[in-house]
Amino acid sequence: MATYNQSEALRYMGCKSGTEVTEEQKNKLDDIYSELAKVALCRYHAVRLAIVLNTGDYVAFENGYVLTSKDLATKLDGCDEAILLCATLGSEIDRELMQAAVRGVEKQVMVQAVATSMLECYCDEIEAELLTKDDIDAGLCLLPRFSPGYGDLSIQVQPEFLRQVDAARRVGVTLTDGLVMTPTKSISAIIGVAYKPGANPLEHHDCSCCSLSNCAFRKDK
Repeated sequence: MATYNQSEALRYMGCKSGTEVTEEQKNKLDDIYSELAKVALCRYHAVRLAIVLNTGDYVAFENGYVLTSKDLATKLDGCDEAILLCATLGSEIDRELMQAAVRGVEKQVMVQAVATSMLECYCDEIEAELLTKDDIDAGLCLLPRFSPGYGDLSIQVQPEFLRQVDAARRVGVTLTDGLVMTPTKSISAIIGVAYKPGANPLEHHDCSCCSLSNCAFRKDK
């Protein structure tokens, strides 16, 4: 079951830090979360692969899969392994989003924001399952998620990426002709497994790896 972060949902709505938010708005978000939580079908599949080559221009994995991206290569510099992940909140969330669209802009924006926060929180929860106790004892940690479309990693890699994680069969995630994931509240990502003794084993997602510095939803540490 995915939780949600109210402050993050407000950020997705465009409310900047320091913006005054009414109790009514907060209650509406909580109510929306309660409704979405009833219908969400959270699923994920992850594949952990050894990195056999990182040239600085592309990363090659043990099974022959190659991702061409200088930004990704930089992000995975020093990593011996990475995890390919696909996660979704399920198709019922899409139905809720469509229903919200006919109830007015405010409702639509709020439902979108809460669902997006739920997906991010779910991915954070997943990461707690991806490292074993032996991994943590050995000083391994997970780097922030890096998705197709971030930096110079082209969205065009999505079809093969989803095949690599068997997304259609494992979690029911497919692509439209325009490379949009269905269900829409789904995510694909690469997570580096790094050796950093004493570090937080879960370095959750941040926006520092993305070149879209003018993004309205950007969150920098």
